[in-house]
Amino acid sequence: MTPAITLDQLSQRINTICEDFIKEALESKQKYDNDIDALKDAIDASPDLDQDAAISIVFSRVKRMMVEAAEALA
Repeated sequence: MTPAITLDQLSQRINTICEDFIKEALESKQKYDNDIDALKDAIDASPDLDQDAAISIVFSRVKRMMVEAAEALA
């Protein structure tokens, strides 16, 4: 049986849950930003690569990821 909770305890617990979520989201975003920067550098360092096609591939997948992330958080 789940123990009863006070409003103060509820407030503290939900604050902790939300703060942890935001902290992890920011850490994940920083990793994403670093990975995208490294990918951009690799694209820039590849003179034989079709730049327009590479950018199209990246933007297409990032767009799909944003939809997937929104669905996951809904």
